[in-house]
Order: sequence, then C-alpha cells, then structure tokens
Amino acid sequence: FGLKLLDIEKTEMFESRFPGLNKPTEGEIAIAINHPRVVKTLEHGLTTKGQRYILSEFLPGTVLSVLIQGNNPIPHTTRCPLTATRK
Repeated sequence: FGLKLLDIEKTEMFESRFPGLNKPTEGEIAIAINHPRVVKTLEHGLTTKGQRYILSEFLPGTVLSVLIQGNNPIPHTTRCPLTATRK
C-alpha cells in the first residue's frame, strides 16, 4: 500500500484560496477515478490529529513526475504504455 499524508498547514493554505466553495477533497476525487492506467485509491479520510490521508495501491517503480522533473529520457518501450489510451 501507499500512504499519502497531506501537510496540514499546506492543505489549510490551499483551501483558504477557495472560501465558500464546496469542492471535493483530493481523496474524494482520487477514489472516484477508476482507470486501468491510474493507481487505485482504496481509502481516504482524517487521522486522529486531523491530517488528511490517502491510501492507495502500491506499484513499484518511479513515478512519472520524477522522470519529467529530472529530464530523464524515457525509453520508447516505456513511453508508449504510459501514454497509450484504452479503446
């Protein structure tokens, strides 16, 4: 499993940008996404300290954002499965 704990201060600062807007949380959005090329979110909620968390399936390997930010070349054999769409 992969566990993401959202920083309380950063989350509050982000949420303050949208006062009065009744928008879904990151966990609510993530759990609603069901696609074979997206990591499945299993659960989301609040810790006993009021910190939001997202529990998802764990897939070994490097996340795409690290490859992009690091300007690492993505081999063609890897690039195609990452960008292919389902028909």
